[in-house]
Amino acid sequence: MKEQIDNTQNPLVRGAAGAKDAIFAESACARAVKEMQKTDPNFEIEDLAFEVEEIFKEFYCNFLSGNIEYIEKACGGQALAMNKAWIELRKK
Repeated sequence: MKEQIDNTQNPLVRGAAGAKDAIFAESACARAVKEMQKTDPNFEIEDLAFEVEEIFKEFYCNFLSGNIEYIEKACGGQALAMNKAWIELRKK
């Protein structure tokens, strides 16, 4: 039956099947949290959000103050090049 629903040309059935998938589908974020909890059973997304916010604050403060030494330690490649360029533009 599932195969018949998946292959139907009836727009009403296809719409209902799509709505069901959207409602019951697991989001990418939910899958990521489950994977993290496999590694760390105590993992909580709220703790991660707090840590990310603290890291962002530190990075952004150093970025705004033009601390290139910190920026060089925090990132590399294209991210480092972009941040250095933005810091230099702000100096002008």
